[in-house]
Amino acid sequence: MLFASACGGSATPALSEPGTTPTTSPPTTTLGSISATTQFSPGQQLRFERISLEQGLSQSTVFSMLQDSQGFIWFGTEEGLNKYDGYTFTVYKHDPEDPNSLGGSWVSAMLEDDSGRLWIGTSDGGLDRYDRNLDQFTHYRNDPQDPSSLSDDEITAIVQDRDGVLWIGTGGAGLDRIDQKTEQFIHYQHNPGDANSLSSNAVSAIYEDREGVLWIGTEDGGLNRLDSENGHWRHYVNDPSDPHSLSHNAITAISEDQSGALWVGTGGGGLDRLDLKNERFIHYQHDPDDPESLSSDDIAAIFRDREGILWIGTRDRGINRFDPEKETFAHYQNVPGDPHSMSNNLVQSIFQDREGLLWFGSIGGGINKLDVGRWNFAHYKNDPNDPNSLDDNMVRALYEEHNGVLWIGTMFGGVDRFDRETGSWQHYRHDPDDPGSLSNDWVSAIYGDRSDVLWVGTASGLDRFNPEMETFTHFQAKPDGPAGTPSNNVRTVYEGQEGEFWIGTKGGLYRFDLEESNWSQFYYHDSGDHHNMSTAWVLSFLEDREGRLWIGAFGEGLFRFDPENESISHYHNVPGDPHSLSNNLVSSIFQDREGKLWIGTPGGLDMFDHGTETFTHYREKDGMTNESVYCMVEDGQGHLWLSTIWLLW
Repeated sequence: MLFASACGGSATPALSEPGTTPTTSPPTTTLGSISATTQFSPGQQLRFERISLEQGLSQSTVFSMLQDSQGFIWFGTEEGLNKYDGYTFTVYKHDPEDPNSLGGSWVSAMLEDDSGRLWIGTSDGGLDRYDRNLDQFTHYRNDPQDPSSLSDDEITAIVQDRDGVLWIGTGGAGLDRIDQKTEQFIHYQHNPGDANSLSSNAVSAIYEDREGVLWIGTEDGGLNRLDSENGHWRHYVNDPSDPHSLSHNAITAISEDQSGALWVGTGGGGLDRLDLKNERFIHYQHDPDDPESLSSDDIAAIFRDREGILWIGTRDRGINRFDPEKETFAHYQNVPGDPHSMSNNLVQSIFQDREGLLWFGSIGGGINKLDVGRWNFAHYKNDPNDPNSLDDNMVRALYEEHNGVLWIGTMFGGVDRFDRETGSWQHYRHDPDDPGSLSNDWVSAIYGDRSDVLWVGTASGLDRFNPEMETFTHFQAKPDGPAGTPSNNVRTVYEGQEGEFWIGTKGGLYRFDLEESNWSQFYYHDSGDHHNMSTAWVLSFLEDREGRLWIGAFGEGLFRFDPENESISHYHNVPGDPHSLSNNLVSSIFQDREGKLWIGTPGGLDMFDHGTETFTHYREKDGMTNESVYCMVEDGQGHLWLSTIWLLW
C-alpha cells in the first residue's frame, strides 16, 4: 500500500534494505495539492504559471513559439520577436531606420531549420532569416517585378519537410517553396481554371505527416493534400449533403496523433479526424448538453505532446485535452480569482520545450506555462458551488489505497474520498445525531494498517472505518475526558512490528492494543531538564530497523525508546552546543535506505550520528532555501526531498 500524508499526519513507513525494491513508493505532498503524473484525472484542475508584460514580454498576444537548438525560447507577438532565456527577454522589433532590424513587428510564424537558422514570418514585413553572429535579419519580400521573389509579405506558416525544403504559407498569394541555394521562390497558387491547383490562396496552416505527405489548410478553401513528387493536389471541402465531409472550410490547425490519424482544426466547425483509408471525416464538436464534448468549435491550435496527448486550443473557451479511449475532452479555462488557472480563454498557439513543459500562447493574456513532467502538481480545492470537490482547503493528511483511491484529511472538513478514475468525491463528516459518523471534522492522520483497515486520527480520538457499512468505530484513550482532551487529540498513527498501534496525541504517546481495546500511556519525565513526554504533543514517530522507537514532540525535542532494555534517551536543544538538536519542535523523523536518521525541525535539518549521539545541521548557509523542515521523503535514486511548508498546528 502507498502511504502519503502531510508528515505530521502519520508515521513514515520503513524503507526496504539497500539493494532491494522498496515495498512502498515515496509520497510527495504539498499543502492543498496532490502529486500527479501526466495521467490526469477527470475534472482535475491544472496549475498554470503566467508570463506576461510584468515579466518582460513585449506584448500579450502570442501567435507563435519555438525553442531553438541553443535552448532559447522565442515568442512571436503583435509587437516584436521575444527571445527568452528563462529569466529575461530580449525583444526585436521593426525599426524603419535600421535596415537590419526585424522586417515587421507582427510575428506570425517561426521555424529553426536543420542548419540551425532561424526563420521569422511576419504579417506585413515578409520573411526574415536571423543571423545570430551578426544579430541582424536578412529580408525576403515580395517584389512585383520579380516573379521568383516571395509571393506575399503576409506570412502565415513555415514548415521544413524531410528533404530539407522550406515551405512558406502566405495570407493572400498561396504557397511558396524556397530554393535555399538560389534563394528563389517557387509559387503554388489557386487557379480557378485548374482543378489540380491549390484550392485557395489564403493559406493558414502547413503540416507534413509521417509519410512525408504535405497538407495545406486554407482560410476559405478547405484542406489540400500535395504529392510533391508529381505535383498532384487532392482537395477536401465541406459538402452540406455529406455528413462525412470536412466540417468547415476555414482550416486553422493541422496535427497528427500517435496512430497516424490526421486531425484538422476549423474556425467554426470544431475538430475533424480524417480516416485516410475511407477518406471520411469524424467530427468532434461542442455540445452544450455534454460537459465532456469539445469546449468550442472555434479551434486555433492542435498540438501532440511527447507522450502522445492531444491538446486543442480554442479562440474563446480555453484548452481541451483529448482522451482517445473515451473520446472525451477535459477543459482548462480561466477561473476568475485563481492565478493558477489560464490567464484567459483565447488560446492561439501551443508548443512543448525539451524539458517537457507545455507553453500556451494566448490572445491578450500572454503565455501560460504548464509542467507536465513526472511530478506535475495539479491543484484540487474547495468550490463552494460544487459538492463534487474538496471539502476543505486545509489539507493535513493523505493516504492512497492499492486501487489509487485517495483519502484526504482536512482541518475543518472531515475526510474526503477521491476516486481519480471517475473524478468523484465522497465526503465523511461528523454528525452529532449519527454515532457511526466521523468523531470530529478536525482530521490530522489517516493510516492504512497491514490488513488494509483504514484508521483516522481526529481531535476527538481514533476512528476505524468500515467500508461495507461506511461507518466509523471510535476509540479514545480517555473516554471519560471532556471535549478537547489532549490525550484524545490524535496526531500520528503507526502500526508496530508486533501488530501494536502507536498513537501520538497532544497529550503524549499511547500504545493501543486493538484486541483488548486497551490504551497504555508511554511515560517519561526528566526533572533535570524539565522535559516531560508524558504530556507532550507528539508530532512525529518512527520505528527504525532495529525496532527502536523515535518520538518527536512539540517543544520537548526527540525521544528514543529501546524496547529490549526499556531504556529511554532524550535529545534536545542545548543553547551554545552546536552538536545538539537544532530545535525542540521535531516535526518529522526519517530513516533513509542507508540507515541514516534525519530530523526535521523549524531550525533546520539534522542528521543523527549513532556513534557519537550528536547532530550535524543543514541550514540556509548549506544551500537550503528555508530552514523550517516539515516533511521529508526519499526517491528511487536515494535523494532526500524536503518540504519547508509549515502548517498551522
